[in-house]
Amino acid sequence: MSESHWVYGNAEDFLKLTPEETAQVNIQFHRGKLDEDYLALLEKLHSQATPGEWYPRAGDDDMCMNARWISTDPGKGFQHDGLIYDHDSTKCVAITLLQSPRLADVCDAYDYNLMFICEAKQAVPRLITEIRRLRAELKDKE
Repeated sequence: MSESHWVYGNAEDFLKLTPEETAQVNIQFHRGKLDEDYLALLEKLHSQATPGEWYPRAGDDDMCMNARWISTDPGKGFQHDGLIYDHDSTKCVAITLLQSPRLADVCDAYDYNLMFICEAKQAVPRLITEIRRLRAELKDKE
């Protein structure tokens, strides 16, 4: 794939990409119906994401001011613990706020973004299961 930007038309197209291709493109996701193709896409994304539970973390020290990140390590929980560099960086999934050095500082919703991402990681598989269960129930009533 030679393009640097690619927009897929459906979930099947995305599922055909190799890991090398996904690393080279900026994928903009289809936000249409919650059909079975889209549910399969969400399952694929979930299966390829960092495994395990994700935890919100916060820290503040001289090197990284007001950091908020998602970690596979629960640590001490969500608090300004001042222990950013005591944290295992291989367990960092994403950063929602890092003011110094300025990396992520897009809005005041960084704490909510952090909490939502962590909750969504756990909720999406359960929501997919529930959607399928309800659809099957409706189909049985027809």
